[in-house]
Amino acid sequence: MKQFSLLLITILLPVVTFVPDAAMAVPIGCLDSQTLGAAIETGGTYMLFDPGDRSVNSDGPINIREEPTTRSRVRYIAASRNPVSILRQVTGDDGYCWLRVTVTTNQSTGTSAVTVTGWVRGDLVRIGID
Repeated sequence: MKQFSLLLITILLPVVTFVPDAAMAVPIGCLDSQTLGAAIETGGTYMLFDPGDRSVNSDGPINIREEPTTRSRVRYIAASRNPVSILRQVTGDDGYCWLRVTVTTNQSTGTSAVTVTGWVRGDLVRIGID
């Protein structure tokens, strides 16, 4: 019996421990269901924000894309700290949550502001940043 247990462990150990990290990874930048529901229903205060940009008062560029993937065409380049309305959330193949957002820019073109709807990675959206 002892040999059988040892044989079973020897056979199953590689199967149990050989699980790709990506299969167990939690998507990055997801909103929990309660926050997402409130964001969609009431709007809330959400802004584009690049945590990787360490410059003071950064208004660095953030891509608003046609589809929820970095391989998708950029529809618009918005400034960090631009307010957004959240419409939807999906998990991408890249391990990130993507948010469908509407961005109304602070920059005017002619007499009206630009409003764009597209996808942005969830880790680039924050709640109420001043």
